[in-house]
Amino acid sequence: MNIQENVIIERLKKARTDLKLSGDEVAKKIGKSDNSFISRLENGKQKLNIEIINELCRVYQLNPAALFASSIASIPTTDKRRGFLDNLAYRSDSEEMTESVKQEIKNVLPILRKIGKVMRRLDESPLTLTDFFCQSAELLNPSSLQEAQRLGKKVAIELRKHLNLGVAPIADIQNLVWHFIKVPICSLDLGENCWGIYNKDASGNPLIIYSSSHNTKQRNIFTIAHELGHHFFFPEEPSVDTDNSNNSLKEKLANAFAQELLVPIDSLLQYIQEEGLLLIELQQKHLVPLCQYFKVSYSMMSFVLYDNNLIKKEKYHELKKYDSILLKSFGYTPEKYMTDSVNLNFLLQNLIAKGVRTEKFSYLFASEMLDMTQQEVKTIV
Repeated sequence: MNIQENVIIERLKKARTDLKLSGDEVAKKIGKSDNSFISRLENGKQKLNIEIINELCRVYQLNPAALFASSIASIPTTDKRRGFLDNLAYRSDSEEMTESVKQEIKNVLPILRKIGKVMRRLDESPLTLTDFFCQSAELLNPSSLQEAQRLGKKVAIELRKHLNLGVAPIADIQNLVWHFIKVPICSLDLGENCWGIYNKDASGNPLIIYSSSHNTKQRNIFTIAHELGHHFFFPEEPSVDTDNSNNSLKEKLANAFAQELLVPIDSLLQYIQEEGLLLIELQQKHLVPLCQYFKVSYSMMSFVLYDNNLIKKEKYHELKKYDSILLKSFGYTPEKYMTDSVNLNFLLQNLIAKGVRTEKFSYLFASEMLDMTQQEVKTIV
């Protein structure tokens, strides 16, 4: 072990002892079934890598980059009031984001802060995992991809129960996220390689951003549900969904959650059985009615079937190679349920109107929030 590794390990150990956490407790939090893992790591008998460092920093609330600082006194803890872009810079592959994308995000943050202020005035707050799930996902702490998939599905099922959704398809995922879960959501041009973002601003207000690119529209429904999964499982950790996103436990949790939320497996099995699809070899034309019913893309539906062991890997690879013109001839019309662009100004106006109608806001307060005259506010309300 070199000098730098020794310093990093000592700093990680100090962070653990400062939080009065045992090695066994930390091992569980990072998904290690071996209780002696932390002890061996701190004694130099366990190899240290970037993934372990990131996981430990999450538990210890440390900035990973600061572990390499010149002195231990310069190690800052994770500040929950860090800026939106600052969080993305040290928690994600920020090189995926161009300066123009960052500028677009900067432009919406003042509106997000206003939304947070207005929601507090209305005594409303975003739905969190503990509001509908009896045990924290962190405490359940899946240690394998299989466990992560089970947990993701379980949380989605409980959320559906909480919102009285049953197993019916979700007609409008944006409406659900904003009006019922109270998480602001908007679309921005995120460039070619980025599908979506989940993060909080310096005041703790959450935001889901999905790409406004025409080429991503069919995927936006899944992207929104996926980022919502990050909101429930990892609310303090930014998520940037890119072409290079890995298949980590966190991504598996968010994917499994999104799949079950959009396509409940019980409902899917019932539909397949009623249509007699269990008795035949599935073809592309058979997937189209499923897409139309659940209002998801063809790519997502084919993966859901594969991920739930309803088709084999070979069949999945066969089905996912599709021709859009051929699918259209089978009745595939995703444009009917693809997400339309939403901006935060619209959401802010929505909240202001609600506050004025319920007499919780004055027209003066509303005009200050919306940067318009009181007469203009009256026309909106």
